Amino acid sequence: MLMLSFNDLTVCGIIFLLTVAMMEIITNKKKFIKRYIPHYIALQKIHKGEVSRLGGLAMLVSLATIFILLAEQEIKNMMLLFLVAFLPLGLITLAEDFHKVIAPWIRLIVMFFSSCLILVITDISLPLFDTPFLKSMLADPLLRNIFYMFCLVTLMNGINFVDGTNGNFALMILSMMISLCFLATIVGDTQFIILLFLSGIPLIAFTLLNYPWGRIFAGDLGAYLYGALTGFFILFFFGRHSDISAWNVLLITFYPIIEVIFSSIRKLLKGKSPMLPDTSHLHIKIYTMLYHGSKKPLQANNLVTLFLGLFWLFPTLILPWVYQSHILLAITLTFLTFCYVTINVAITKIE
Repeated sequence: MLMLSFNDLTVCGIIFLLTVAMMEIITNKKKFIKRYIPHYIALQKIHKGEVSRLGGLAMLVSLATIFILLAEQEIKNMMLLFLVAFLPLGLITLAEDFHKVIAPWIRLIVMFFSSCLILVITDISLPLFDTPFLKSMLADPLLRNIFYMFCLVTLMNGINFVDGTNGNFALMILSMMISLCFLATIVGDTQFIILLFLSGIPLIAFTLLNYPWGRIFAGDLGAYLYGALTGFFILFFFGRHSDISAWNVLLITFYPIIEVIFSSIRKLLKGKSPMLPDTSHLHIKIYTMLYHGSKKPLQANNLVTLFLGLFWLFPTLILPWVYQSHILLAITLTFLTFCYVTINVAITKIE
């Protein structure tokens, strides 16, 4: 059984403390913020004042440090290859966190490029589905890679969509990791559990400063980094454990995926490009409603995340009861979809 050594655990503890310290420096240095985080007005901005969006940079540095210093060679090699593949997208999103304007189509192309690199250079086994159409399509290596590239890009976009209120992004990713940890426990995959543990360290450090204080944000780099990382973990796990139905992915990733689907349909019906931002995402609508009622922006911001626990926490809680049954999975997904659409429509009518 693969276990972390005492030295590995010591490194993890040190990196956790250094990540917190790094984020404290970013948040507390007013001169730094004034120089590198200029005043800006964004369509989807719902927080007050100027807050550093460089939490993602701190998490990326921490992740790279953890895996560079890790003694376990197999995990180390795979994760360093992942980080190399993510680098093109990381540079683009870091520029956006410094408020450099990047055309949406350029970002999309780079997303596909990094997704392709992730699949090619890590060379992981990809999941297969028993459904006749998908089974035949995914039998072709080229089509299989293209299909999973689209899946990675969709998940990354969805995670970026829901990032906007304190804790929503971080708690959702941690919840997804817990779901994967549960499934890994079922099949006895200790290596994968360790991988999740190591990757969660920077995210937990970030959460301590982000929720409920809102002292630092993940930014585009943080959202896309953990979007790509979570998607990679999902492909890696279900690719080597065919005895666990890959349809569980739909439940684990429900919230970001429904955001992409619903937002794209909504924009297309209004004659707008799905690539352009708007203020009709569910978390923004709930925040607006709570803020008008309380006039307390921080309180309203934090309550949104708790309210949305139905979508980021409920899948994790219900997974142990439904993961073995396609019928129960379908019922759960139908229920969550009904709730999501109903809440959206109800808030729209109130507005």
